[in-house]
Amino acid sequence: MKFIILISIVIVLNSLISYRCRSEEKSTQGLLVGVQHWNYTFIEAGYLFGRQINWIESKNIKGYGGLGFSAEFGSPSGYDPVVGIKASYTINMFISFGGSIIYYTDFTRWGLRFRPEIGVSAFGLRLVYGRNSTMFKPDFPAIQPNTMTFTLFVPM
Repeated sequence: MKFIILISIVIVLNSLISYRCRSEEKSTQGLLVGVQHWNYTFIEAGYLFGRQINWIESKNIKGYGGLGFSAEFGSPSGYDPVVGIKASYTINMFISFGGSIIYYTDFTRWGLRFRPEIGVSAFGLRLVYGRNSTMFKPDFPAIQPNTMTFTLFVPM
């Protein structure tokens, strides 16, 4: 059941960006690498599929938005190592905001979280605060309730 829910979420998020970019829009894809910390430190690595977006009032102010797939790896003290598989959608142009759905597991327990994020971004660097909200399995103490995440987007 949990696998079907995860696949359904990925399909819905993928459909959000699967439309073709208009001729004046530029497709943006690349690697995402990052570090998260609040109570524990996690490392993140993934890939972003997106497009360049322009500020409403000016075509000179540009940013990017897109769907990212990544994995989070951490080893909180006193707990088994934790892996999180994440699908996220973000918009980044000075202010960065978005949301993520993360499936965490330590291979004996699991938990599904929704994480809204807000922060700042510039030149592919992003610093955001996120709050993990429980979707399923609230009894997983190795998942931190808050995160401060620093990520780097490397265009490909």
